[in-house]
Amino acid sequence: MARKREKRKRNRLGDVPGIVMLAIVLVYSVVMIVDGYLLCRSGIIKGPECVCQEKPQEVIFVSSGESGVLEEGMKTTYFHDALKLAFEYPSEWGPVTIREEMGTDPTGRQIVIGLMLYFRDMAEQSGGGLFLHASNPNTDPVDRRLDYWGSDGVAISSAFDLRGWCDDKEDCDYFTNVHGVLIAKQKVNPGGVEGGASFNVYYLHNKGGGYNGVALSSERLDIKFGAINMQKGFEELVDGIKLLD
Repeated sequence: MARKREKRKRNRLGDVPGIVMLAIVLVYSVVMIVDGYLLCRSGIIKGPECVCQEKPQEVIFVSSGESGVLEEGMKTTYFHDALKLAFEYPSEWGPVTIREEMGTDPTGRQIVIGLMLYFRDMAEQSGGGLFLHASNPNTDPVDRRLDYWGSDGVAISSAFDLRGWCDDKEDCDYFTNVHGVLIAKQKVNPGGVEGGASFNVYYLHNKGGGYNGVALSSERLDIKFGAINMQKGFEELVDGIKLLD
């Protein structure tokens, strides 16, 4: 009887290395899956086989005052790890919402071809509040539902494309913001000749992320805090854009 108990004890102890090995394999598998996901989202892994659903990897925090109170004059810092971009904006504008722009590739698959950022509290009407569109120029969709100033950024896949953006365009010029980011500023519909008001669009090349062509504009934001305050706040947002490594 004592020998049987001793044998069962040895069998239980013999299972321990197997359990430990199984745990290591499971942890390693999770790490590899997560790493592959992040690499795909960051744009390091590219190609038609890399179709990974966007998951906002973002952090928003108030950079001054009490974090639970959003008051006039306070700034909120937003950065998105997959987009590889950060900026500050007036806290009174409310939270940032991110959505995906979907498209269909030549094989018929639905793929993410862009990211769109909104200030939902600054939306003048349903569907408004959009202020930033980042396009993935490495995809080749056969259809694109959106066609506006934001989708134009798909033409910027390199710094070379950005430097040539203002060629043959009126009311277009370049400046470098406080973080050394080169930005093209273009006035759309100058003089309101097409029946609508003119507005500025800012274009930049986001070299670190998979969404390289970035366009920003305040054209779809409500001026509920005053036109001058919104213009000043948006210009400061653009001037403070930082590209993440």
